[in-house]
Amino acid sequence: MIDEQNIEYGDQSQYLRNCDSSNAYEINGLIHQDHFSSLYNKAIEKQQRINQKQEEKNEEIKQKANKIKIDYNSQKILLKKLETQINNTLNRYQIEEQLDYERFCNVLVDLGISAKNDHVSIDLWKLLTLGLDLESAFIGFVFNILVILLEKQLTQSQSILLLTDVINVELEDQNIPIQVVNFEELEELMFRLTNKFKLLNVRFSNGSRGQSSSKKESWQNTNIQTNGKQKQVQDAQLSDTINRFEVLYEHSKVLQEKKRQLESYIQDDPECLFKPQLTSNQTKRQDTVNTFNRLYQNAEAIKNHKQKLKDNLNRQREEEELIECTFKPKLINKQKYSFKPVKGESAIIERMNKARQMKQEKENYYCTEQPNIQNRPHQTVPEPFDLSTKVPNPKSLLLNVDIRISKNRKARICIREGDDIEQVIKGFAKAHQLNQEQQNVLKETLEQYIN
Repeated sequence: MIDEQNIEYGDQSQYLRNCDSSNAYEINGLIHQDHFSSLYNKAIEKQQRINQKQEEKNEEIKQKANKIKIDYNSQKILLKKLETQINNTLNRYQIEEQLDYERFCNVLVDLGISAKNDHVSIDLWKLLTLGLDLESAFIGFVFNILVILLEKQLTQSQSILLLTDVINVELEDQNIPIQVVNFEELEELMFRLTNKFKLLNVRFSNGSRGQSSSKKESWQNTNIQTNGKQKQVQDAQLSDTINRFEVLYEHSKVLQEKKRQLESYIQDDPECLFKPQLTSNQTKRQDTVNTFNRLYQNAEAIKNHKQKLKDNLNRQREEEELIECTFKPKLINKQKYSFKPVKGESAIIERMNKARQMKQEKENYYCTEQPNIQNRPHQTVPEPFDLSTKVPNPKSLLLNVDIRISKNRKARICIREGDDIEQVIKGFAKAHQLNQEQQNVLKETLEQYIN
């Protein structure tokens, strides 16, 4: 008998045992064929879904890689522009690779960071002078500090670590001991400046790149969300994009470890009684001597030393050659030079001495009279012209004669004491166009009157 319950629940073993062989094979083949086809279809659908997901993932990875590459290149371009602008501005105001406070304020004004003598400029100058009231700061140190503070991709903690590292490097370069510097005050300044520069960063970047158009601003507003995602990716890959900061960061770790070891050694060894007090005068760097000038002087000294050695070697070689040379001729100068006296030598010397004396008198006159002329009161208001006020001539009048030049023309000639008659007659003849005969007659007439 066939168990109907087993057939309903799918147990076909009893059914196959009780049926004939032909029917059993047909039923079993149909069941296996339907089962394999369903499994095959499911496997194909599953493989298609896996391939689709893999393609979507590859496309997403490719898009992210392109975005990271574009962001990296744009970040390099912006950083290069930032460094170029800071460098150009510093070069306009530097004097022997140094900046004083006034020129540093002008740099901040040109960069659009702050106005003169405000809190930002004062705090930043304290940080640049390391709190030691120095008169100037080195241009390289100023450049590194400004680049770190104006870098948009750095967080506050990263900026403080980089600033600390740059300050430690500057202390080593200037041979300033750590005990002289107040690091607590510098840390407060760094914390305060990084907070202030966060607000100045966007405005500075827009101003430094030039006036942006309205289309760019609208495009930036519509892509705020995508920029936020890109910034997260850039923060995750900051160590790859800014390699120069990594070197400073690693170096700062080494310096901090050395400082920590020194402090622990001093605390662990209380018996060490030698604690020297270093004065600031011993640690001040000679700011007036430039590094390049010092290197140039050293190079010049080395060059002179080499030249001296070369000259000594050449002289020794010549002496050796002279010792080896047996031919030593005696030169006899038979020519006798005879110097002929220069014609008019005494007159030329006398004229030169007289000219030198006149020049000396002229210089002495200007030296004595120039102060008197400068101290003389100048008339600012001109006096009115008046013909009635004549300046009297100090010479006494000897002769005053009216002379008829022509029928209807008369002229008066005046001769005063000390006047030359011939000069007076020549001037009168030139003024009235007299010929030589008339001049002779006039001369005879005047001589008769005078005598």
